[in-house]
Amino acid sequence: QTIKLTNGIITTSKFTIEDGQNIILDMNGKTISSDLEITIENKGNLKIIDSSGMNVATISSTVGIAIKNSGTLTLGENDGTVKQDLLTIEGGTYGIETSGTLNFYDGTINGASAVQGTVTARADGYLIRTTTVNGKERYYLSK
Repeated sequence: QTIKLTNGIITTSKFTIEDGQNIILDMNGKTISSDLEITIENKGNLKIIDSSGMNVATISSTVGIAIKNSGTLTLGENDGTVKQDLLTIEGGTYGIETSGTLNFYDGTINGASAVQGTVTARADGYLIRTTTVNGKERYYLSK
C-alpha cells in the first residue's frame, strides 16, 4: 500500500507500522513532525520515498527518535543515483534507532546520534560519511 502525503503533519501521537504491513510512504515534499519520544515506529516493511523532487521532505522528532525500526526500513530508491537532499530524518536523540534492517539509498539522517544500530545496505559504490553540523551528527552517502 502506498500513502502519499498531501499536507504536512504535526502529530501528537506516534505512527506505527505493524509487523506484516508493507507500506510505501511518499512524502511528496511534505513534513511529518512531532515533539514525541518516537514519531514513527516501524515493525513491518516501510519504504520512504519523495516523488516531489523538491528536496524538502522531513520526518522529525524534536526531543526523541524520528524513526524507531525493528522491521525493514528503506530510505529512498536503490537506483544507482544518490539524492542526499531528497529526504531528511531528524531526531533530538536519534534520527533512526534500528534493531532491524536499515537500507540507506537517499537522504540524510541527523540527530545527537544519527543512527543507533547498523545500516544493513547502502547504495552501491557509496560510503556512509559522518559529519557534525550545528552540534548534531549527520549521516549521508558519498563516493
